[in-house]
Amino acid sequence: MACLALAGCQKAPVTPTAAPPAPMTGDAAIDPALQAMFAESGAPGMVVAVVRGDAVTLRGFGRMSPTDPRTPDGRTEVRLQSLSKLLSSEVLASMVAEGRLKLTDPLQTFAPVGATAPASAKGARPIELVDLATHTSGLGRNSPADPTMAQGPAEAARWAWLKGRRLPPPGLHAHYSNLGFDLLGDAIAAADKRPYALALKTRVTGPLAMDDTAARLTADQCARCWPLGR
Repeated sequence: MACLALAGCQKAPVTPTAAPPAPMTGDAAIDPALQAMFAESGAPGMVVAVVRGDAVTLRGFGRMSPTDPRTPDGRTEVRLQSLSKLLSSEVLASMVAEGRLKLTDPLQTFAPVGATAPASAKGARPIELVDLATHTSGLGRNSPADPTMAQGPAEAARWAWLKGRRLPPPGLHAHYSNLGFDLLGDAIAAADKRPYALALKTRVTGPLAMDDTAARLTADQCARCWPLGR
């Protein structure tokens, strides 16, 4: 499962993207504005894509990090962070459209064997997938068992931490939750009967030709990845 930041470096190979589009004519007109943007940002480096119709301008400035002198460019891998939640929601929507699951399905339906979804206040309905997708599950921002939102063994850790937890009734209040999307990714993987990363590629990034966007990066992509926290 990986629905928080598309940045891990442990997945099977994904075909690298083609070379970035050639710069369009007239780039000099926007360079001063981009230079000013970079200077004001205070960041070690910056990469910008400017789209006008079918023409694309790509500009890199500075360096990958204070210790990496490479200038970022159109092939630099950038962590999507919480934008990846939108991709997770697209995967969910495609499965709902196919009838593979329903937004009102309880999270418990997709829990690992022996795991239990958090219980809500007496008389309240269980947490449903729609609650996870809309940050209304009652879950906190992160799981103390998985503070870095890591993958792999963290799935078992977060479900173990959830066991016996009691939460306020879902659907009543919004509270931003990375943990909720971790669990949504777990549910998607269980319903689709394959790893979340493969469901994402098959249902979203593949059809949209997002060939260099993945939940797990290849060695080549990792070498082009912007350092975490930079």
